[in-house]
Amino acid sequence: TIVTKVDGVVLDTRTVTTHTAPGLVGFRTSGAETGTVSDAKVTSESGDVLVDTTFPSGDRTFTAGTVQGGNLVVAGNAEAWYAFGADVPLLRTEFDVEKEVESARIYAAARGLYELQLNGEPVGDQQLAPGWTDYRTRIDYQTYDVTDLLAEGDNAFGAEVADGWYAGRVAMFGDSVYGSDTSVIAQLRIRYTDGSEQLVATDDSWRTTNGPTTSADLLDGEAYDARRAEALGAWSESGYDDGDWAAAVQRPTATSKLEPQTAPPVRVTEELDATRLPSPAEGVHVYDLGQNMVGHARVTLTGEAGETVRIRVAEVLNADGTLYTANFRSAKATDYYTFASDGSATWEPKFTFHGFRYVEITGVDEAPPADAITGVVVGTDNTPTASLETSSALVNQL
Repeated sequence: TIVTKVDGVVLDTRTVTTHTAPGLVGFRTSGAETGTVSDAKVTSESGDVLVDTTFPSGDRTFTAGTVQGGNLVVAGNAEAWYAFGADVPLLRTEFDVEKEVESARIYAAARGLYELQLNGEPVGDQQLAPGWTDYRTRIDYQTYDVTDLLAEGDNAFGAEVADGWYAGRVAMFGDSVYGSDTSVIAQLRIRYTDGSEQLVATDDSWRTTNGPTTSADLLDGEAYDARRAEALGAWSESGYDDGDWAAAVQRPTATSKLEPQTAPPVRVTEELDATRLPSPAEGVHVYDLGQNMVGHARVTLTGEAGETVRIRVAEVLNADGTLYTANFRSAKATDYYTFASDGSATWEPKFTFHGFRYVEITGVDEAPPADAITGVVVGTDNTPTASLETSSALVNQL
């Protein structure tokens, strides 16, 4: 139940069932409404300051709206919730390999989405693992051969875990459909040439901290702060100082629900080149990928330290060349990248996906060239069994 007061006077009381994850305050507009917030401060009854922002450039205190000139502008059918607990956490541990390795495999799953790293290298090429199942009854686990990623001596094992379908927004059902506490389970099984084995598994000895991905949702998009990535450094490599990280929390077990993945994995299946379109407004840069697709955009951007670039997508354009997004309903389908330093950087999200043909870039001084925008198609990596070619170019494209 949300109670809105101004100077102690109750203006509104309502019960909202579609937002069950943590949230302290937010701003909502509907239809033609527009709201401008110049500063926001929330203080608890005990006097603790819970939220305090004047909306500087790149501010991401709230999950929606646009920061312009020191104000948060919320317009249309928007719900800008305080981004409490939205950061994607990092987890890590270290272990020793002191004998000759015959083989090594990792078995992993998550309540949420996960990505693993071993000695600074990504494990596997799957996207959005472990995939969407009814997590109340079944959770798929994946198996990875990591023999070539192990090193003699010190090794490091890392993970990231995002909300995904488990705790994020799912269609019209809201968020936290299956739960609000994400978790990852992983076991590295090393077999040595002398016949012995070593297990390295997730437990409460692992360490954790917030990562550079400051929010990630399948419908709303992803935000990445390269300043935090730079400050964290090589967190998934051995010898890293995680002394100021916290101890990982061990969630209640769900191992009885684990089943080996039998469906083909989700991978990057294609990449689409972009064509730059005329700008519909100053500072707004639009690109055409040539066809509708599912996945995300990889972008190479140039900016200054602390600047935040907004990346929006759409399936069609309005007559004036702007993005038409009404069909997305309440889904934000918007990604953000914040520069760590002056210069160019290449980035793509990994814990979200969108359906789109057009890409809009704002927050840069100059329009990126067309070859700086790539449509990364993500889908089930099925083996083709047949092909069809007709006299119609349109049918062939479909």
